[in-house]
Amino acid sequence: MKLDTPKSLAYLTGKAHLLLRAHTQHYINREGLALPVDLSPVITALQEGGELCQQALAEMLLADRHKLSRMVDHLEILDWVERRRHQDGGREKFVVLTDKAHRQQEILERCILKAMYEATTGLSNLERRVLTKGLVRIIDNLYCY
Repeated sequence: MKLDTPKSLAYLTGKAHLLLRAHTQHYINREGLALPVDLSPVITALQEGGELCQQALAEMLLADRHKLSRMVDHLEILDWVERRRHQDGGREKFVVLTDKAHRQQEILERCILKAMYEATTGLSNLERRVLTKGLVRIIDNLYCY
């Protein structure tokens, strides 16, 4: 396979994504956290953004509102998030991390970092910088559309 074609890049990024998800889920399971890896971006976004309305959360994650609502439903059942009305008494509900999520966020972060460390083992610092710059460029390019 030629490594400099869009087809090979699509294959390799897709494969890397699947393997990173699997390895991250392995570490999450090993730590005994009841959390599907596909829901972890919601936790990460709330860690960064604090309490967010579902619309803002969907935009932040580039997710369909209906899909995000189902993800939040699932996270509520698992006691990782809860929906609350804003203090101003408005109708809009905000999504916030529960105490359980706050207690376990360090463990979750450690699981994600272990998987990323495994994925980048053997790369030189220069290769890591080039990879990071390439991924940033891809993200920037895709935000333009």
